[in-house]
Amino acid sequence: MNLHEVNIKGFSITHAIPGRVRLKIARVKQNPVLAGEIQKRFSAIRGIHEVEVSSVTGSVLLIFDPKEVVSLSSMGSLLEAFTSLFPEIKLEEIKGWLTSPVFVSSATESAATSALIEAFKERLEKINT
Repeated sequence: MNLHEVNIKGFSITHAIPGRVRLKIARVKQNPVLAGEIQKRFSAIRGIHEVEVSSVTGSVLLIFDPKEVVSLSSMGSLLEAFTSLFPEIKLEEIKGWLTSPVFVSSATESAATSALIEAFKERLEKINT
């Protein structure tokens, strides 16, 4: 999958290699409060080593260890951060990003991540009903 082809309104990946992803998020531009919240939440996730957020450009840079970020707790924290900060994004939309070779290094990790996303999605649906 080419990550640049993933189309989520207001979000784009401008650069991605294993361990490093730069996102452009429209809502972050000119929103220092949201930028600070992204910085705080993503910095607290095990496996993410650096988070740079610019409210001037709307850019979010994540530098992470792909082996650590696919752990159950880290992926759960990552999903929690995405869904709470950006409730307009559906998990299916980010599933392609999180199961790509940028985040996971093997088909087994990709399948495990996919299963975790589905379990998280079911949990959210139960909470919201």
